Amino acid sequence: MTRHMFGFFPNPSTLTRFETLHLPQLSDNEKSPLSRPTWIEIDLDAVEHNVHTARKLVAKNVKLYGVCKADAMGCGLTTIGQTFAEAGIDGLAVRTPQM
Repeated sequence: MTRHMFGFFPNPSTLTRFETLHLPQLSDNEKSPLSRPTWIEIDLDAVEHNVHTARKLVAKNVKLYGVCKADAMGCGLTTIGQTFAEAGIDGLAVRTPQM
C-alpha cells in the first residue's frame, strides 16, 4: 500500500515536500471485527467553498491549514491535498496512526 504524505517537517523549508510511505496491508485477522460496509462522500466543491469562506472570516495575516486524518478518511490525501492547495490553503496538518 502506498500513501502520499504532505505535511509538517522539522525543517520549514521542506513544508511542501511530498513523501511516499509504504505501509503493510492489514490481514483479515488484524481488521476490526466490527468492520462493515461503509462509505463516505466528500464534495470537493464544498471543500473549496469552505476554504474560501474561512479565508474571508480570518484576518489576512492568519495562516489557514487543512486537517487531513487517516488518508483523508480513505478518500486519498493527494486528492484532498490538491483541492486544499488549489483553494489557497497555507498548509496541511497530517497525522496517521503509523506516524
